[in-house]
Amino acid sequence: MKAQAYVQDVLQAHVVPYTAMQRDIVFQQHNARAHTARYTQQFLEQSNVQVLPWPALSPDLNPSEYLWDYFQRRLDCQDHRPQNADDLEHSLRRHWKSIPRHFYRP
Repeated sequence: MKAQAYVQDVLQAHVVPYTAMQRDIVFQQHNARAHTARYTQQFLEQSNVQVLPWPALSPDLNPSEYLWDYFQRRLDCQDHRPQNADDLEHSLRRHWKSIPRHFYRP
């Protein structure tokens, strides 16, 4: 994904509206080229989106990687695998609600 598409399709469409409605939001992204591009960085700064600094080559530090692994393991254990996007969304929402509190709290 190019920086301009990332800004338009992700940041403008989803991140900025969400962060405008919430307080104390810190946005996390990894170091993909679209994320680190000057165009993207300038947009985030102009939009007052607080971004978590992220070291290069550090996927093990990304808490969402553990979350995706958790979801994948839960989906793999289901009797019926999702057949379409609606099924997948329903399954993920159900699994989201079942995440134990200790999973995401220190």
